[in-house]
Amino acid sequence: MNGIIRGISKSSNYTLQTSGTVFSASILRGLMKDQWDNSNGDVATDIFVGSYLSNAIDEFTNKSYTVIDGSNEKSIVHSVDIFETGLGKVRKHNHRYIQNSDANGRILGVRPEKLKIAYLQKPFIDTGLARSGDYDSRAVVGKFTLETINKDSNFFADGYNIG
Repeated sequence: MNGIIRGISKSSNYTLQTSGTVFSASILRGLMKDQWDNSNGDVATDIFVGSYLSNAIDEFTNKSYTVIDGSNEKSIVHSVDIFETGLGKVRKHNHRYIQNSDANGRILGVRPEKLKIAYLQKPFIDTGLARSGDYDSRAVVGKFTLETINKDSNFFADGYNIG
């Protein structure tokens, strides 16, 4: 995740909140509005959050409904998979690597078609390694980086309370 975060970050799409800021629906709408304004309407389609912000997003609306299907199975659903505003729709993904070891919640918004792998050297299997036992040594070798077509089509925000 740090490769994407560093690849897309610039002053118009990165924000660091003061410690203790509580993540809310109005903050997510504000992030989307800023992104809309800065990128000429080209907004993120996917957001990545850790477990704490994922739970916070699930609490954005007071909703809870029961699903009963033909097999008499009952379940209560209380989650958000897609968050939609007049500025766009984003799919929520829980990702354990978006949250690092500090005490702040982080959210990454990406538009996947604006990011791609740029190969400097296509991966190949190197079989010319020294033998050191009853096996053949091999290594996958390759060089690549992240190509960002429009940084403003993505956003990153940090500093939210997770305690």
